[in-house]
Amino acid sequence: MTQEIDPSSPFRGVSAQDAHAVIEQIEAAGISFLLLPQSPYGLCWSLELDAEELLSYLQDPLGYSARCHRVTRDQLQAWIAAEGHRDVTCSAQTAKGQSCRNPVRGSTPSNGPKEWVAMQGGYCPIHGGG
Repeated sequence: MTQEIDPSSPFRGVSAQDAHAVIEQIEAAGISFLLLPQSPYGLCWSLELDAEELLSYLQDPLGYSARCHRVTRDQLQAWIAAEGHRDVTCSAQTAKGQSCRNPVRGSTPSNGPKEWVAMQGGYCPIHGGG
């Protein structure tokens, strides 16, 4: 089975095998690949990729990024949809039955996807969050 390259890739329309051959030739010439993915609040991290990793990224950028952050694709999409910079809010309900809007302890605008996911379902200090 031939793997497809993401349609937004510069290798769109090229088989994964052909793309891999070109990437290996570039790598053999001493050229490195530096991934600088954007997060909702700007540059999040950088990572040097080898030919195999670059091809994996080109086939599924979101999935590759999720694996690098050690979260699922769905979790990464949720973090992106939350614009990444929003505090994780408390999971408790107030005495009036409304959702608490306080941030979970440790939640900051700079939390990456893994930290953001880990804080889901947490509580603010008022509701027992440690």
